[in-house]
Amino acid sequence: MEADENGAYWYNYGDSAYLTAVANTGYHFVNWNTGSTDAEYGMVVMANDAIVANFDTNVYNVTFVAENGTIEGATTVKHFTTEQYVAVPAYGYHFDNWMNVESNTDTAELSAVSDTTIIANFAKNTYTIYAAANDSALGTISEPVSALYLDTVTLYAEAIEGYHVENWSNGMTGDSIN
Repeated sequence: MEADENGAYWYNYGDSAYLTAVANTGYHFVNWNTGSTDAEYGMVVMANDAIVANFDTNVYNVTFVAENGTIEGATTVKHFTTEQYVAVPAYGYHFDNWMNVESNTDTAELSAVSDTTIIANFAKNTYTIYAAANDSALGTISEPVSALYLDTVTLYAEAIEGYHVENWSNGMTGDSIN
């Protein structure tokens, strides 16, 4: 049986009618206006009636994975929509890259077509530690040291003959500090 120009099918009194609701990409069948939630619907035609299939847009779950930081953005996305996500590093870290989203910045856009996981990678910041002497004529100190966040570094001070290292500006004493 073929549908008319409005998509309607016509049956005679007493005919058996079998309808199947098929959702287009990005949508799912919800129910018939009769209340049935089965996509296959059968009935015997007893009167004029309009049987309508109701559809809705698919909604997908977005899972975030972000060690040493967080991701800001929607955790559910409707099909056909684009959401923006921002990678936010924890203290001492910086955004490095997205694992499965195309973007070279800490902001990315995603148009989900299924449940998906977004992965943001963060890296430790690099810091340069400088040591200085209150009077450089009295001794030598370590050259600047570059280190990653939370790494341990050792700085050295060596006094000239007849002098000693009294303390560091942070209150620690000795010829070296960590």
